[in-house]
This record gives sequence, C-alpha cells and structure tokens, in this order.
Amino acid sequence: MRSIVFLGLLAIGALYAQDKILLNEEQKRNLGITAYTLKALKSFQVGPFNATVVRSADDSVVLSATVDGVIEKISVQKYADVAQGEKLFVLSSQNLVLLEQNYLELFLQHRALEEIFRRDEKLYEKGIIAQKRVLASQQQMQHIAIQLHAMKQKLLLSGLQQKDIEKIQKSLFPLKSISVFATEAGNIEELAPKRGERVAEGDVLAKIGTYKNFYIEFMISGKYKGLISKGTRCFFEDKKAIVDTVSKNVQSDTQAFHVRALVQNGKNLAAGSLYETYVEVLDSETFKIPKSSLVFSAQQAYIFKEIQEGFLGVEVVIIQENAKEYIISAPLKAEDKIANNATIALLSEMEKEDE
Repeated sequence: MRSIVFLGLLAIGALYAQDKILLNEEQKRNLGITAYTLKALKSFQVGPFNATVVRSADDSVVLSATVDGVIEKISVQKYADVAQGEKLFVLSSQNLVLLEQNYLELFLQHRALEEIFRRDEKLYEKGIIAQKRVLASQQQMQHIAIQLHAMKQKLLLSGLQQKDIEKIQKSLFPLKSISVFATEAGNIEELAPKRGERVAEGDVLAKIGTYKNFYIEFMISGKYKGLISKGTRCFFEDKKAIVDTVSKNVQSDTQAFHVRALVQNGKNLAAGSLYETYVEVLDSETFKIPKSSLVFSAQQAYIFKEIQEGFLGVEVVIIQENAKEYIISAPLKAEDKIANNATIALLSEMEKEDE
C-alpha cells in the first residue's frame, strides 16, 4: 500500500509543476497526438535487489558438555544438516562412572530397605513385632529414597537418559559413556572438539543454527519508499519472504533504505549467502505507460494529461522501466487519458508558457 505521506508530497509537488497547454481538436490532429487510457496496476514486481541471508541472534542452539570427559566419537561434520534427536557425540567420562556407582549403591540400599520394610509390615500384622520397628524401617527406606532421587537428577543433568538409568538398574553396571543428541533440527554452524580431545563440564561442543528464523536483508532505492511496507512479499529462487521491517529514514549518501524480510521456509539456506530478490507491490496507485508517453526536462519526467482545453503537464516518478514501457507513480487515476506521442512538442509548448 502506498504511504499517505508519500502521496501527499507527490500531489503537492505536482500542483506547482502542472502547466496547461491549450490545444483545440484541430491542433491535436495536426500534431498527430493520440491518447492512451491509464489503467491502475493491481500488482507488479520490482528488482532484482542483492539480498543477504541472515539469522536472528537468538536463533541458534549451543550444546555444551554436561560432564568432564573425553570425546570418544563424533558422528557429524561441520555445516551438516541434523534432525532433532540425532546423535552427534559419544563422550566417555570417569566422573560419570563415579556418579553411576554412587547411584547404584543407593539403589541397592533402597531395594534392600524396601524388602525389610515389607517384611516388617507382615510381621507387625501377625503381631510378632511392634509398630515402632515398622516405622523405623519405613523411615530408613524413605531417607535413602530421597538420596536416590537426588542422585538420579544428577545423572539426568549429566546427560543420561531415563532409558540409560533403567539399563544400569537392570545390569547393575555403570555406563562408561554417554551420547549427546541434537536438541533441535538445524545446521551445524560450529563443531568445537576433536575426537580424543578432553573437555570440561560447560565446554561448548557444537552450535546448531535452527531453521526457525532466516531473514533476508537488502537496500532499496528511496523511490520505492512509499510502495513497500510490513507484509509486502519478496521472492528469491523458489522461496518467499514477508517484509518484517522497513527503515524509517533514507540514507543521505545512497538515497536508499533498509528492508528486512522473514523467509517462510529457510531450510537449506546458509547465513551470509546472497540472492537476487524481487519485491511484489500490491494495490498500488501506479500505472504502466508506453515510453512514447513520457518526456524529460531538467532530469524531471513528465506526462501530459488530456483535459478539455488541451493537455496538462504532470510530473511523475519512474518506478521501473523495460524496453517498451515505464511503470510510473503520479497524481492521476485510472481511465485518465494521456498523450501517447508528440510529447516533445507538448514539452516545448509548456516550457514556452513558463518563460
């Protein structure tokens, strides 16, 4: 949609730049002037613009070592695409083995105390022992259960999965290594350790760039300022992006402004890569005209609107051009008629009137 401010400034400028050229029908015929009827464009594309792929600063996942250990195996390469839950590393850790041994000791103690409690319950029901003894065995069992739960949480925080804990409970032997999995799908942007390298708890193992928020950023000529806004669609290769932000100010040195668009499907994109991008302008008050309808004077473009007395010179802004046509912005409306030829003669007449 066009900017209201942009339209207002354009209209005000045109009021002062409009000049009447008085011609009757016979004079029009003598000059060979034919008319062209304006039709408003519903949409058109501008570009291409050189767009850079960028990723949101908070759109990366860092995987760190959960325990001290040695990298036993690396199952992925830098820049590889990975799925959520895919195994990336195998890390052997003596510290983890010690934690597992402590867990197993508590697990066996708890199992034994649980058996004692169940036995004491039955003996109490038969009147063989006092209730005080049952309560004492129950208290011992609960005390170890609290320690066992705390140790289990340490194992989970150290990188073991629930299935790993169930495995060591069944085998009564500690696992010597743990696997590190991708927490989200994405691309391996950074791969820190090497096989056989020792790592400490908290050391970065990998950085995964997720596919959530890829953007393209590009600079665009100030003449498009009123035509692009949040929600405008952009296209590059087989992908689509939606404009997220448009800078408020045009740069003084380049007369361009910054545009950022969110890519709809960022898979297989790489941050920093360049693409030729086109921008689709919808519902704009713009017109496509033959090149023969436009003329220049002192670097200003004009067309000539047909009026009852002859023609009215109107300043226009050129949005885009090809070999045969211009796309222009002007304070006109659909179905207005403009001169399709003899524009040089009309410009000469307008300039005479100004002298």
